[in-house]
Amino acid sequence: MYRALDGLGDAAVISGIRAVLSNDIALPEHKLDSIEDNVEAFRRNHGRENDRIQVSMGLEWLPLSDLELMTAIGQKRKELGMSLHIHLCESLTEIKDASDRFGGKTPIQVAYETGCLGPDVVAAHCVHLTDRDIELLAKTGTSVSYNPGSNAKLGNGILRLQALQAAGVNVGMGIDACECHNSTDMFETLKIGALMQRAKHQDATLTPAKSILRMATNNGARALGIDAGMLKAGKKADIIVLDLTKNMMFTPLLKEVNARKEMLESHLVFGCNGTAVQHVFVNGRLVVKDFQMVGVDEEQVRKDMDALFETIAASMADLTMNSQTRLDGGGDH
Repeated sequence: MYRALDGLGDAAVISGIRAVLSNDIALPEHKLDSIEDNVEAFRRNHGRENDRIQVSMGLEWLPLSDLELMTAIGQKRKELGMSLHIHLCESLTEIKDASDRFGGKTPIQVAYETGCLGPDVVAAHCVHLTDRDIELLAKTGTSVSYNPGSNAKLGNGILRLQALQAAGVNVGMGIDACECHNSTDMFETLKIGALMQRAKHQDATLTPAKSILRMATNNGARALGIDAGMLKAGKKADIIVLDLTKNMMFTPLLKEVNARKEMLESHLVFGCNGTAVQHVFVNGRLVVKDFQMVGVDEEQVRKDMDALFETIAASMADLTMNSQTRLDGGGDH
């Protein structure tokens, strides 16, 4: 969920990744995106590269929305056959905002009543859920994105993972925005997600490695409507190849197949990180070879981003200075 979807779509084309993009819809006063922005992005980008690039509708979150906007999103996405990405029940302030504005209802209840839940919806966070909320998520087939790093860094709490799974809700793994986690390393996210559940419930048997790996692969693909997430004939060939001797990550593995498999699963969740990814195939096409992007000059991208960041930082400094001048009584009013 970011803005400027044409540029994001172009970047996905060049890099070769599979992408499900969405806009950042909010009420006009918040100066983000509109339904019309998202619909235009959908028409220009959805289905590019033989469906490798898809576009969902994206609602920022309930505090920047209202019933009219959410109802319009629910109607428009169904009219066009668009999926939806939405942030729900992330913080206690969001819960209070919804209760105050919508007669004691939770964000999940509001989303349900406005057509913003369903099997083609991914609800990120879902930290503060009532039992009724979980029933609605299960009833509608809505998928949940578990974002443990972001939820911890922002002090928002810990997902009720066991309750969601017991209700049959499909739960995948996510990172939220970079500034909310400071890393896009999904292996790191798997470890954090597992450890937080065990610490919360004081139970080391929870979140077994096999379950966490399934959440990160098969469940994620299912949430996004992508026929992938497992190594199986007929599935899309989205595959990563790991070198587990990289950066001191090697641990001995027994030869017996079942024991070896269980040890490997544990190692991938608790002892691995993204630097082990040697090769990546998307749709059968090699996009990372020997730890380097194919067709993308990574060093040039870093230089470009450094230069861009300098420009942004300078602009922000100027804006802050001008604002302070006005507050102090100087400058034009």
